[in-house]
Amino acid sequence: MDLATKIIACLAVSIAILTIVNSMLRKASSRPKDFPYRRKEHLLSIKESKIYNILTDIAGHNIVVFAKVNLAKFVAIASNIKNSGIHVKRLKNYNVDFVLCNPVNYTIILVIILNNSKDNNANGYDELYHILSVTNIKFITLQSIKNYDIHEISRLLREAIGQVGEVAINV
Repeated sequence: MDLATKIIACLAVSIAILTIVNSMLRKASSRPKDFPYRRKEHLLSIKESKIYNILTDIAGHNIVVFAKVNLAKFVAIASNIKNSGIHVKRLKNYNVDFVLCNPVNYTIILVIILNNSKDNNANGYDELYHILSVTNIKFITLQSIKNYDIHEISRLLREAIGQVGEVAINV
């Protein structure tokens, strides 16, 4: 291949790349200026990150910890219920902070709810607690505080999990 052919090939590739980039920029700028969606910097707040790290330290390889899980992902509506869509929408309104699962079959061991309120029944927790109770899903509520004691959290988890089987909690 001579030099002229190489130059033409490089120019063709450059033009193709510029065309693709230009097309992408045009699509991005074609969004309305008032497009309401923006990326959040962090999935978990500082407090949530602290408790997540404690939970994963305590759990080790014995428990899988999921954060910010929508209730509709692990609570189902009975098949014989009329207007089940209403109930599904209702479930989608609730998120729990952490779900602890068995690492083999991902059955739910415990749900943890961080309560930012001084009143345990504030912010619609009553219905969430009721749903978890009637579905036989064990749960605990932790007050959202600045610093958590890993030994206290470990003790609370041991109490809450109770007789779940071969689940070991470290610490």
